[in-house]
Amino acid sequence: MTTRLEKIRSRAGGSNYGKYKGKNMQFAGPSGGAPSRTYPVTNSEGKLDPGRVKAALAYAHNAPNPAGIRKGVARIVRKDGDASLAKRILSKTKKR
Repeated sequence: MTTRLEKIRSRAGGSNYGKYKGKNMQFAGPSGGAPSRTYPVTNSEGKLDPGRVKAALAYAHNAPNPAGIRKGVARIVRKDGDASLAKRILSKTKKR
């Protein structure tokens, strides 16, 4: 019998589900069809973390919709005030 956690972690892009406990953290996972609380972009205090942004973009190919992860990351980055970085992220997103 599989637990709820095992079912969620077995979904595409969900291997790190449940590993992040920060209440103020923002995640890009749901934008790309991955489980919630995956692909973190901010640290536990809610501040934009360049390392997490880079990691979320690098691992986006594991999500069901990688372009959605990139758009989610760009949205969070733009909201934090770095419009030029958000524009660069979106320019690398393939158009369908």
